[in-house]
Amino acid sequence: MISNRIFRLATFASALCGFAVGTPFAARAAGHTSQAANLDATASGKALFEGTCAVCHGIDGGGNTGPDIRHAAARLGPDGIADMITVGFIGSGMPTFPQLGDENVRKIVDYVVSFDQEGSGAPSGDAKKGEAIYNSKDCSKCHIVNGRGGIVGPDLTRIGSIRSPGALREAIAAPGAKLPTDAALAERSAFIAYVMQRAVTKDGREITGMRVNDDSFSVQLRDANGEIHSLRKSDLKSLEDLPGKSLMPGYKDSLSETELNDLVGYLASLRGAQ
Repeated sequence: MISNRIFRLATFASALCGFAVGTPFAARAAGHTSQAANLDATASGKALFEGTCAVCHGIDGGGNTGPDIRHAAARLGPDGIADMITVGFIGSGMPTFPQLGDENVRKIVDYVVSFDQEGSGAPSGDAKKGEAIYNSKDCSKCHIVNGRGGIVGPDLTRIGSIRSPGALREAIAAPGAKLPTDAALAERSAFIAYVMQRAVTKDGREITGMRVNDDSFSVQLRDANGEIHSLRKSDLKSLEDLPGKSLMPGYKDSLSETELNDLVGYLASLRGAQ
């Protein structure tokens, strides 16, 4: 039983991160008698989801700082979803919610199962034109796609599998507004990635950059040129976050509505090896 649970959790974490997972649990999902058929249960599950899960997975499950989970039921079945909510999985950035209790967990599971997965939030832009815009803005200086590009920003190779078109659009328009958690730091699942900070040393130097690492004694910042500055906190006069700021420029005003849709269309098409 323990090994089965570990297997389900490992498979679920892979699916959430966008790996090419088959559908061995599809039959279980199809055969599940969901409480979501009952309007009261749907409303209860919706309220629990919005209060517990939507901040990371989006109000429609399409992804925000966390991955798109609209296809989770077909891939994994209700039990796999329930295990992830209750137990979590190290390395996924997903916290555990054992305090919810079995009844509330099941309500959330039933609500996730009820998602209309077909065509929800489909991008309207032209992916080919979006790719041209991506290249013209030199996005590859900071982002990797299929093994090529820079490492300052997140790898976009499978971004279309883990972010909804709406979340992608928000990230392009205002990249510093909603920052993701760093899943690589599982023991600190609330550690926010890509935070901009300003450090002032006791001798008057000012360094502004993206936080790479932070511990009790030091902080590492990557500046706009990609250079990493390792600073001892005992040498600093001040260290402050810069909310809403990002090394990535926002494109809300520099791209037309059509161009923005096309760029979203390209990013949504990036789903890694199929």
